[in-house]
Amino acid sequence: MNSKIFIPKLCKVGFNTRTDTYTGMLGYVIYNDGKKWRKEQSWESWRYKYETPEDFERKKLDAYNSQITRLFEWSQRGGKLERQWIGREYVTIENIMSKEDIMAKITYEDFHFNSGNTSSDEKIKPVEFNNEPLEGFVLNKKAGGNKYGWNPRQTYCRVYDPRGFEFEITIPNLLYILENANSIKGKGLEGKFIYGWQGKDLVLVPENSPEFEEMLNYTKIQDGKVYKKDMKVGRVYCNKDNNRLVYMGDFYEINWYGIPSTKKKLWFAHEDDEKKFINYAAATSIKVDTGETNPDFADLMDKLEKEKSCYTLGEPEYEIDSKFINAIIGDGPM
Repeated sequence: MNSKIFIPKLCKVGFNTRTDTYTGMLGYVIYNDGKKWRKEQSWESWRYKYETPEDFERKKLDAYNSQITRLFEWSQRGGKLERQWIGREYVTIENIMSKEDIMAKITYEDFHFNSGNTSSDEKIKPVEFNNEPLEGFVLNKKAGGNKYGWNPRQTYCRVYDPRGFEFEITIPNLLYILENANSIKGKGLEGKFIYGWQGKDLVLVPENSPEFEEMLNYTKIQDGKVYKKDMKVGRVYCNKDNNRLVYMGDFYEINWYGIPSTKKKLWFAHEDDEKKFINYAAATSIKVDTGETNPDFADLMDKLEKEKSCYTLGEPEYEIDSKFINAIIGDGPM
């Protein structure tokens, strides 16, 4: 597995009701990157919100009365609704029925309604927790992977978190876990696990995996910051992907049409690929100053200068037509 996995300090889980889970609820875990909660917008639209029992009951009663009224009006117009699923059985609403007869068929206790992603169960409230290695995770069941439909759901594996909820991981993540940990029937996964993120995807990471320390180092690097004013030509820096880069200086860039950019960019040479040069508009992607100087800086600069078809090391030159100048100062037409 890629070691470029971010291990956050703080996570938060929201819940959605699921009858096919052990706890009756499925969790959606997001994390705080130190500045904000990532993927919070989709998380908010997915999870169920808590309502007090009084508010939830009032909403259910309003929906029930509305349903009874609608069916009654339909019946009075001579309509007939056959095999309508109410509660746990199908019922038939004949024409010319009274409200009392309809209510006898559709009882309030068995009435199920669209709650609008709300629940009166306090367990539905989101939970924040410190992301620390923990024992007690259990592999549960396969989810998704249906072959029918134009957009079948990807296959996932559901996992029980000892904090009391279930969540889903990808099959590649499952295979990585089984490479580094034992799954014992009736007891779950051996060892401690922690949440990580590879891009936007959640990953459950075994603490004893060979890449774990690299993941922690990668996470630590993300908090680093190097300012442009402190950068020195020839010095080796690390970017957010932990690549070692040699700072070449700030130069203009020439695009495919031969036009130079209006602002300088920071140019770097990859230390592991001396033919590859990259640039950044700002120093925000640079995270670590190694304190080292690359001894081959002069050779790297020669290689960069030969790339003049793509880069320029001097100030950009612009030729302005005299007619254009006259038009600006008002001395003549363009």
